[in-house]
Amino acid sequence: MAYSVNWTELPKDLVVSVAHRLSFLEEFFQFTAVCKSWKSATEAHKPLCLPMRYPLLLLAEEVAPGAIRFDGVYDQDYSDTDTDEDKDEDEDVGEKEDFDTIFLRWKASYDYLKNSIGSSRGLYSLLSMKTYNIELPEAAGRLILGTNKGWLVTLGRDLQINLLHPLLRHQVSLPPMLTFPRQYRYHEGYTPEEATDQFIQKVAMSSRLLTCNTDVSLCQHRSTPSPIVMAVYGASGFLGFARLGDKVWTDVNVPSRSFHDIIYHDGSFYAVDHRGDVYVCCIDNDKERGPRGTKIASLECDSLDQKYLVEPLSGSGLLLVVRYNKIKQIEHNIGIEVKYGTTDFVVWRLDLKYSDSVETPSCTLTEVNNLGNEAIFVGRASSLSVSSSEIVRPNSIYFTDDNSEAYYRIGGGHDMGIFDIERGTIEPHFHGNSIHPISPPLWYI
Repeated sequence: MAYSVNWTELPKDLVVSVAHRLSFLEEFFQFTAVCKSWKSATEAHKPLCLPMRYPLLLLAEEVAPGAIRFDGVYDQDYSDTDTDEDKDEDEDVGEKEDFDTIFLRWKASYDYLKNSIGSSRGLYSLLSMKTYNIELPEAAGRLILGTNKGWLVTLGRDLQINLLHPLLRHQVSLPPMLTFPRQYRYHEGYTPEEATDQFIQKVAMSSRLLTCNTDVSLCQHRSTPSPIVMAVYGASGFLGFARLGDKVWTDVNVPSRSFHDIIYHDGSFYAVDHRGDVYVCCIDNDKERGPRGTKIASLECDSLDQKYLVEPLSGSGLLLVVRYNKIKQIEHNIGIEVKYGTTDFVVWRLDLKYSDSVETPSCTLTEVNNLGNEAIFVGRASSLSVSSSEIVRPNSIYFTDDNSEAYYRIGGGHDMGIFDIERGTIEPHFHGNSIHPISPPLWYI
C-alpha cells in the first residue's frame, strides 16, 4: 500500500537537523526555497558555519555617476606604457583651475562617498559571470574587510566594529574602535569618526562561527572555543585581537609594525610585516609575558610590495606571496598624480618545523614556481587557497585592489585580475566597473 508524504509538514526539528547536514551555503538556499515551512523552520537556526562552494566577488557600494571623478591629481587608469599625448596631458594638468577649487571639489566628492548609504551590493559569480544584487544596508558607508570564514568585518563612523554575514544578514558585535590600545593622535580637526575608513587594514578569524540558537552573540556550541578575531590596525599597522564577548581589544607585543597580513594556521596566528619578516603569535594566558610575537623567518623585500600569508591545501607550512606594484608619481603645481598597478607575484613556501623543546617553530624559505592544482585568492580579505575547477584556474593568483588608502583616496578597485604563474601574464576576472575610496571589491567565501 502506497503512502503519500506531505514534505511541508515535516517536524521543525527534523528540518533544522537536515539543514545543518548540508555542505555548502548554496545548498542551504536551495533547501529553504522548497517551501515556506522549511524556510520558516530554519529562520532562527541558519547554519552560519557553512562555506560557499566558490569565492564570490563582493562589489563596491554603488555611487552616483561622476562622483569619484577628480580631474588632475589622481588618475585611476594605470598604464605601463603612456603615450606622448598622455605625458603632454600630464604636464598640462593644473593650468585649468587653481588648487583650492580642485581640492574643494575633491573634498565634496569624497565626503559624499563616505556618507553614502546605498542599501544594496553586487555579488559577482565566477561561475555564471553574472552579478547578483543583495540587500545589505548593514554595510552601507562602512569600511569592509573579509575573513574567508563566511563573515565580513565592518567599521563605520559610529565607531562600532561588527562581524557581518552578508548572505544571511546576521551581525555580531566586536569591541568598538576606541578600545584598541594604540589609537591615532587625534586633534581638534581630526576626529576618530574621520579615521574609520583606514583604521583597520586586515583581519583574520581562528574558526568559523557556528549557530545553535537565535542569540547570535551566544551561538557557539559550548564545547567549541569562541572564535578569535585578529586585526592589523592603526596608522602604524599594529596587531590586536579579541574573542567574541570581549569588551576591549588586546595588543600583541611584537618587535615590529606595519604588518601587511595575518593568518590562522595550525592553532596559531602568523603575521608578515612590510619588510617580509614573519612572526608567530602566542596569545595564551601567560600573565607574565602576555600576548607576544616571535620572528621565525625573514624575506628581504621592498616595503612597498604587498605581502600575504596563505595556507596551502597540499603540503605543510604556509605560503608567503609577494605582490609587486609599479607606482608612478607625477608632480604638478596642484598636487601629485598617482598611477599604480600590479605587475608580478612571487610565491615562497614556509616550511615550519616544530619541536617539543622550543615554543616557536623553526622555518626555511623555498621559492615556489608552481602551485599545481591550486589557485590563490588575495586582496582585502584573508588570503585563501582553493582547488582548481571548471571556474578556477590552476597555478593562478586571483587578486583584488588593496593598495594603500592614500593611493585610491577617491576610488580603488581598478587593480584586479588573474595572474598566471607559469606565463607571468595578467588578465581580468571582472569586466565591469566597481570603484570606491573606502571599500573596493573583495573576495567573499
